[in-house]
Amino acid sequence: MNKLTCIIPFLNEGIEIFRTVKSIRDTVGNSVDIILVNDSSDDGIDYKVIANQFNCQYVINNSRRGVAGSRDLGVQLANTDMCLLLDGHMGFYDSKWLDEITNTIELNPRRIYCTACHPNWYPYDSEEARKNKGIHTGAYLDTGFKDWHSSFEPRWLSVKLKTVEEIPIVLGATYCFSKEYYIEIGGLSGLVTYGGDEAWLSLKSWAIGEGCAVIGNTSIGHLFRDRRDVPYVASMSDHIFNRLLIVSVICPDKKHWITELIRQGGPEVVKLLKDNWDEIVKTRTWFTSVEQEGWRDRFNELNNEFLLDGEDI
Repeated sequence: MNKLTCIIPFLNEGIEIFRTVKSIRDTVGNSVDIILVNDSSDDGIDYKVIANQFNCQYVINNSRRGVAGSRDLGVQLANTDMCLLLDGHMGFYDSKWLDEITNTIELNPRRIYCTACHPNWYPYDSEEARKNKGIHTGAYLDTGFKDWHSSFEPRWLSVKLKTVEEIPIVLGATYCFSKEYYIEIGGLSGLVTYGGDEAWLSLKSWAIGEGCAVIGNTSIGHLFRDRRDVPYVASMSDHIFNRLLIVSVICPDKKHWITELIRQGGPEVVKLLKDNWDEIVKTRTWFTSVEQEGWRDRFNELNNEFLLDGEDI
């Protein structure tokens, strides 16, 4: 039985799904399970043909769930002990990544991990070419409140980590973990459509488990695209609501953040809050009952090594 399931939610990705799945099979064969979650694509492409060609489980949502909901669905369907969340436009360079990921999770299953991220990947890049393109190894959380778009947002770390090392926030769409632990911390439940996944998942892992780490000696390629070319889009109100969910649950004492987000979001965000308020209160009650003493100090100490201007959470 395989140890790891690659979960790929997507919307209107076209040829990129073929390239991503082919890259997985080319490097590790059938040693991983793959679940494709089609979030109600309407581009006319028969993605089931790709799934069958590469021996993938295929699920299509009858209506759009968004990235968070599709990721959670994939984790629920996984039959392995470990999972790797991927975007639909990624690539793998060698076969070492599988053992590096599974061995790391087995050593400490109470963390959320990401791998190193190579931007704008190309499958035939040499090692030297990949170095020249740069590499990202995790993120910190920007808590300097400016506006809804730039505040409480993950930012790439300025350092390049080369081993398994603690980081404040995962980033890069290569999020891997024990399935049991992901379910324990509530996954991405509560988020709507798109945005906020990394902060939500990472902060809960700090509060409930042992935080986050980057597997810096393993890199996965990620095609970064112009925002105009990204199939997944979310309204401003959805983005702001997701930030409000996170702040209301994790940092309810930050009244100035909450007030300013509501002001910037306007009536649409107020409506979303009213519609989801009971669930937010329920989540906050659960979080308070499971969060560990002293976790904020541990997170802030690490995050403040990179934060130039902001507040403790």
